[in-house]
Amino acid sequence: VDAFGLEVGTVEAPRWRRAGEHAIAFGGLGLPDGAYEIRLVARGRGGQEATHAVRVAEARFRRV
Repeated sequence: VDAFGLEVGTVEAPRWRRAGEHAIAFGGLGLPDGAYEIRLVARGRGGQEATHAVRVAEARFRRV
């Protein structure tokens, strides 16, 4: 999600996984410099939902 609240991409397509620890790599390639929010949404069998968001900044430094 960008600074305007628009979804700019999906790191991984939603799919069912067993409970436990999982890792996903995020590179930010193809995104312009700026502030973003990465959201994790987990849904349980009973319909419960847990969401966690982390704000990140994408900045590339260029040599001049």
